[in-house]
Amino acid sequence: MFALKGVQALFREDLDALYTRFVVDCDDEAYWRAWWEGIRGIMPNFDYDYLRNTILSQIERTEWRKLYFYNEMPHSICAVINQVSEAVKDHTLAVRAPIPGWDFMPVVLTIRYLLRELFAHDVDDMTFRESLMNYLTRVFGYYPPLGEHRRNLAQDFFQDAINSPMESRAGDLQVLRGLLVTETHEMVTDWKKEECAHEFCRSNPSLPGLILEELAAWKKRQYDCGLQNAERPGQIQFRIQYLFNVLYFTSSVGGFVFPRHVLEGFWDSALASSEDEAAESVFWGGDYVTESIRLILFHGLSTIDINRHSGLVGYPRDFI
Repeated sequence: MFALKGVQALFREDLDALYTRFVVDCDDEAYWRAWWEGIRGIMPNFDYDYLRNTILSQIERTEWRKLYFYNEMPHSICAVINQVSEAVKDHTLAVRAPIPGWDFMPVVLTIRYLLRELFAHDVDDMTFRESLMNYLTRVFGYYPPLGEHRRNLAQDFFQDAINSPMESRAGDLQVLRGLLVTETHEMVTDWKKEECAHEFCRSNPSLPGLILEELAAWKKRQYDCGLQNAERPGQIQFRIQYLFNVLYFTSSVGGFVFPRHVLEGFWDSALASSEDEAAESVFWGGDYVTESIRLILFHGLSTIDINRHSGLVGYPRDFI
């Protein structure tokens, strides 16, 4: 590939033919690893948009077991995404404006695909997840450059989160989180992320409600897999941090109050448990996952101003 690239004779069709031989039509993990490692090595020399986007499209077409390898450090896929996002950033910042004709969305959508698959397969790999989020915020730091376009993109991601299967919803929520929390470059104009977050809180379903619902569904999957006593506080921590991010945004534009049925549904599903399915009542705690959710949630609440989470604890307004 390096030789073909050097004489301008490497095209999309060549890459796809090799990808099909090494990945699609092959059931040997050694060849899958060889393909992605080879791509990682030559990616810095892919200085044409169509070559980079061909590789990104291949990642999106690849089933998870042929992309992610548990004992691979550093991960080849992360290295590929890093090189693409870094190249796009360097070109953009060099001219201090988006490059005419440059399509930023392929790298964003590829990261979204990887995040969806990561959560759908319930992989507890903090390094992999944080790497993807870093690459995502690198792009969102300057793209889209106009506030109106950012709001439209955020709305698309929000709708994706509403409509996506529950097992992969966390991936869509994290993409939206990346867009909402990223500190933007000075070239980005007319972007009011607090107002955008508040708009999603006023929607039905609301963004905070989606976050709580996804956390409760994640807990149920742990029960279904017999992992209710597994130590996975990191999976809870970043979800609850996202919730606090959203509540913080809304505190400056009127606050947010959960509908009673949403809040009580979360208490009953995520904070209550019973080891005996025939029991007449349930209780808080009782297994490691439930205890972790309770402790992490209320520890976070104890560290912030009560006026910023009144919608979560639901205290009567008569006492304000």
